[in-house]
Amino acid sequence: MIKNIYFQLEILFRFLKKNFFFVALGIILGSLSVRFYPFIKDKLQKQKIDNQKIGMVGLYTLDNLPNQILSQVSTGLTVFTDNNRTEVSTLVKEWKIENDNKDFIFTINTDLKWHDGQKLKPTDINYFINGAQIETIGKDQIKISLTNAYSPILAILSKPLMKKGTLGLGQYQITKLTYQKDFIQTITLVDTQNNNKRKTYHF
Repeated sequence: MIKNIYFQLEILFRFLKKNFFFVALGIILGSLSVRFYPFIKDKLQKQKIDNQKIGMVGLYTLDNLPNQILSQVSTGLTVFTDNNRTEVSTLVKEWKIENDNKDFIFTINTDLKWHDGQKLKPTDINYFINGAQIETIGKDQIKISLTNAYSPILAILSKPLMKKGTLGLGQYQITKLTYQKDFIQTITLVDTQNNNKRKTYHF
């Protein structure tokens, strides 16, 4: 039995001696692959682009994009809850109503940033509402004054705010637009938290 073991060891030794380079290379490559596998796997996953393609019917410009798209790109001062009620959004730190429901004072969350990296300012609140006046009353506050009490005002303020047509404050950013005549043909949104996650809407 000892001779048999010795014989097998001798065969193994000769094999290793003859193929030392390939054996050593295999060990090194195996060790490297085990060590760097998580990094390589993560890199490959990041390179995989998830692009949803969604078809919609209608003629749209940047001025009348459907809320299904706008609500992903930005948000307004208010939002609708699941039970169809309105409440202030993440753009607002606090708010109060005065003067018999005719004056609305909002403290803006100036820590939020537009998609171009600029911080949100009270002067960025650019709603145009008939019978309403919007003024800045502090470094982080705006006041909306109504001529007459108007109950739908909070619903109107849910319209997502945009800057320069394509810049918003939401999770998704508009990165590409194509046109057919005067109307948008495709619009591509990219997740600001994951650049490989995209949505392309076709009209």
